[in-house]
Amino acid sequence: MNRTLKYVNKEKVNLANNIYHKFAANHALSVYNVNAIYTYIPKNACSTLRFSIALKNGFLKNKGDVEWIHENNTTFIASQRELVTCEYSFVILRCPYRRIASAFFDKISEGNLLAKPLFKRNLFTKIMDKLCSLNKYSNRYRNKFWSKKIKKLTFEDFIKRIVAIQPHKLDNHLRPQIDFLVYDEYDDYFCLERIGLLQNTLKEKINLEIHDTRKLIKHDASHLEKININANKLTAGEISNLKNRGKIPKYESVYSDATKKLVYEYYKDDIKLYISKFGPETLLFNNFR
Repeated sequence: MNRTLKYVNKEKVNLANNIYHKFAANHALSVYNVNAIYTYIPKNACSTLRFSIALKNGFLKNKGDVEWIHENNTTFIASQRELVTCEYSFVILRCPYRRIASAFFDKISEGNLLAKPLFKRNLFTKIMDKLCSLNKYSNRYRNKFWSKKIKKLTFEDFIKRIVAIQPHKLDNHLRPQIDFLVYDEYDDYFCLERIGLLQNTLKEKINLEIHDTRKLIKHDASHLEKININANKLTAGEISNLKNRGKIPKYESVYSDATKKLVYEYYKDDIKLYISKFGPETLLFNNFR
């Protein structure tokens, strides 16, 4: 396959200053010995794949080393030559409705500061940030303040704040998946909702063994009981309380018609790409196309 890089002409600047290409290229990881490129996208089984690649590349030896990957996001970033000469490329996409709900359940429910850019800054918060930056104890107070503020968000609040700002200002867990794609076309697109096909294909094509990290890291909801309740008015903090009791709402339960439409409009390119590769059957909602 001819490796055409997706964003090299997005800006008429030197490639080193092209922020769109640099962002995508920084998420393209090299799988050594098999000359393959994997594009990782947060919330799309990326911990499992990054850990599996670290094992495949010979940097780790056993599952007890799983936390290593969180300090080594940049370790396997592909060179420019590797990007254009690789023999196999692949990426995992996820239903955009599930991905953003998963980010809310995982990150926002715990008051993660990745949501801080979603809030407009006012004089009070600017002064507080300035004062709290003076020492580590004040900094803890600032983080606690923001965490409490974030936990007050409902899913609808969360989505409305996302769509009010430009995608490149979002944390990577919320940014559109299409921004991560370094190529116009990949050899294989995998659907997270059909994980079995991913495991079989990668084993066959590049002898990559998939080592599931979910039980070790517990960033996902696979270990929680999925309950069917009307959750679109629950705050992130209330979701956290449910998680502490071993339960979590089903993804569809946090959506209203309004939030479905907002997510569709904002992540429209992701949804179109997903449908073009896998069809609409595994989308959480497909009546807003």
